[in-house]
Amino acid sequence: MQNFDAIIIGTGQAGPPLAARLVEAGMKVAITERKFFGGTCVNTGCIPTKTLVASAYYGAKLLP
Repeated sequence: MQNFDAIIIGTGQAGPPLAARLVEAGMKVAITERKFFGGTCVNTGCIPTKTLVASAYYGAKLLP
């Protein structure tokens, strides 16, 4: 079994930068993500471009 100084849960906006800072400070770090690296915001959520693309795709499916 491996030992870590810190375990970061999630790779959203704060996870990767926090992991990098801890590694720079000499800590051994593990980072976990349930599904997609980057979290919900980057992959499916809050970024407006993703929302616009999803809306356009959905709208195109409704056209005859």
